[in-house]
Amino acid sequence: MRRVRETTRAKQDETPRTRIATALTALVVLAIAALGVASQADAARDPSASGFLAGAVKQAMQSSLGKQLPGLKITSVTCFVPTSSSAIEGKCTAKFTAAKLALKGVYRINGKLSNTSRTTVTVTSKACTDLRGRRASCTAGETSSGNGMISAALAETNLRANGISTQAKKLKVKSAVCNGIKSKKWQHAKFDDVYTQLKCSVKASDGGSYSVTFVMSGDGYGLTNVTRT
Repeated sequence: MRRVRETTRAKQDETPRTRIATALTALVVLAIAALGVASQADAARDPSASGFLAGAVKQAMQSSLGKQLPGLKITSVTCFVPTSSSAIEGKCTAKFTAAKLALKGVYRINGKLSNTSRTTVTVTSKACTDLRGRRASCTAGETSSGNGMISAALAETNLRANGISTQAKKLKVKSAVCNGIKSKKWQHAKFDDVYTQLKCSVKASDGGSYSVTFVMSGDGYGLTNVTRT
């Protein structure tokens, strides 16, 4: 990043990029001291411009997406601005969580900071998982089922809604965690991974914990191997 200080007039005519670099010089020196010698892979990255762009992108995304999806939190943003770039722009990665939707994920972004400090963010892709790390839809609450298969999230929803039956009685389900059995039929669906069978751990209204095999049958399902653990 060029820093022009030859005359008083030159200082007054500094570009925003130069002023930003000057203000962050102390931070950059500390970062270099902490990180040591940069690898060759990072040699073309402008650390100060990249860091400033990341901060601007995080603020812009939190403001915009936070209004669209209440509870969404941008947890971290990293950007790559090349040293050869004449503008503060580059590719960024933004990680987020949305606790109310039980989602977390990653946005891939093209970010740019103009000379007037306007931040432009273009999302090029996104990928989501549920809070347990299972592949999930980025569309709020949308899951996949059909053709005798079901997603883990939707299986859990069914268990909470319909309960389980033991030899003694029917029990309400307070919580359920299901994982698909990949040795059975399994595939990537439009929104989530879907399965013909899942193994579920259930906490029931009697205070007990149960192991359940969730088996799809046509458009319905059945529960087998319901055992208290």
